[in-house]
Amino acid sequence: MKKIIVYVIFLTVSGCVSIPPQAVTSQALIVSGLESAKSNQITIINSYADDQIAQVENLMKNVVIDEVISDELDGRDALPANEVRVLLVEYAEDLRSEISEIESSRQSLLKETEDGYNQLIELAQANHDFLKSAHDAATMQNDLIDKYKEKLKEVEEKIENYVNSED
Repeated sequence: MKKIIVYVIFLTVSGCVSIPPQAVTSQALIVSGLESAKSNQITIINSYADDQIAQVENLMKNVVIDEVISDELDGRDALPANEVRVLLVEYAEDLRSEISEIESSRQSLLKETEDGYNQLIELAQANHDFLKSAHDAATMQNDLIDKYKEKLKEVEEKIENYVNSED
């Protein structure tokens, strides 16, 4: 009888393990939120780079070319074709160089964003999986403890009935 009481106390104390399902759900929401933030960050980087390219193209078209041509005209009515060709080549090279720098920065930022968010998402996903496993294990443990308690009550009733029948 003493063993049964000690066993019931042990089962009751060890049955206190509990991980609420909200912990698993909230961790899944964190993973989803990180994926959404990553997507938003990538969109912002791409939009910013596209805007920078548009600004460079606009500056080159509307300011640089006008200034360069007016400086090169230097009182002349027109430029010879070979000079125009040289200016266009220089313009194209400058434009490509500026755009190349912007694209390089874009790719660098995108890689850093991908790497950083992927690490956070992996950690959050691993935590989610761990919490889900722990929640499932705790639920199974508590269900098993409840079954043991039911069986112990049945055994106690049988022992009590046996002891009472002896009287």
